[in-house]
Amino acid sequence: MEPLGVYRIFERSVEMRKLQYANFFGDGDSKGYASVKDIYGKNTVAKYECIGHIPKRVGTKLRKLKSKRKDLGGRGKLTGAFIDKLQNYTMALLSVTM
Repeated sequence: MEPLGVYRIFERSVEMRKLQYANFFGDGDSKGYASVKDIYGKNTVAKYECIGHIPKRVGTKLRKLKSKRKDLGGRGKLTGAFIDKLQNYTMALLSVTM
């Protein structure tokens, strides 16, 4: 969600409903959270992230790193299949800990 839209929603909650949101559920976009984290005072809104986005970002970063550094790819090194396994492992690890 756009930062301005998030800010308006959080700002209106006090005026219209006399409530304050304590949590922000996001998908990794820090701009939306950054606009509301201090809206009611210093660090009054906590950020929660969908666990499905974390393994996705892990895979994206590893694929980008592999394409930049050619010495990481190849047999016995960082392959596409191994990156997929790491993503699955990350998802399983997050599912157990949460």
